[in-house]
Amino acid sequence: MQVEQRDLELIQEAIKVIDRNFDEVNERHTVGAAVRCANGKVYAGVNLYSIHGSCAEFIAIGAAITAGEREFETIVATRA
Repeated sequence: MQVEQRDLELIQEAIKVIDRNFDEVNERHTVGAAVRCANGKVYAGVNLYSIHGSCAEFIAIGAAITAGEREFETIVATRA
């Protein structure tokens, strides 16, 4: 499978969400994810550290579902 420009843009969105939310002092929010829906909309999220934690991918998909999305095309995750 070949990486396309739109895939690189999705990776950039995952990197941007880490850049906006990285907590260097506590080393929190070190993973960012972005999901592209079938209609082309992109939703992003960062991981959360807590008693149980939550993966960035779950957060991004949850944001999409909360917005009414149900069909997903591609998801990526990156690490700070």
